[in-house]
Amino acid sequence: MSKGLLSRGIDRSPANQATKVKTDRSDDGMEAIIRAVAVKHGIALGNNDPILVLQTINGLLMDEFASKQEVLIHEFHVNLEAAADLWSKNMESKAKAILGSMENSHRHLVGELIEQQIENLVMEIADKSGNIAMEQQLRASKNLRSLNSQLKTMRSMLYVNFAASIMALVSAIVMLWLFIK
Repeated sequence: MSKGLLSRGIDRSPANQATKVKTDRSDDGMEAIIRAVAVKHGIALGNNDPILVLQTINGLLMDEFASKQEVLIHEFHVNLEAAADLWSKNMESKAKAILGSMENSHRHLVGELIEQQIENLVMEIADKSGNIAMEQQLRASKNLRSLNSQLKTMRSMLYVNFAASIMALVSAIVMLWLFIK
């Protein structure tokens, strides 16, 4: 009988032994099918009935499909993790570049404002003299306070922008992490 099985492409190798164990476990399932058909339709099926052969073939095919599906799911998961890691690294480098650019632009803007205010103060002081000098000093003092206030406001804006960028980066990483899970 084993020659006949081998000629039909069925072998008794250790790899097929696992299939035999699954088939042995499904014998209880076959008995349940035989009983259900007998009760519902009044037809007695034998162990060699072609319907049961089809059930066995179907079970084997489903097991093979399930194992292949597990491999495909694992490959997809690995690819998804690699893509998520690449995306995370790209987003991190872009966020750093944006933050660096914002910091440089704010520094440049603050420098320009300081230079402009100093020029304004020098021009005002040069144009006025005598008793007006006291008034100019008061104005200069106000301008310096105003400049200081503007600098504080700009510094606060820089911190808020930096914090917003960090929160966006963290939320993107969290969403990515949740997506991967």
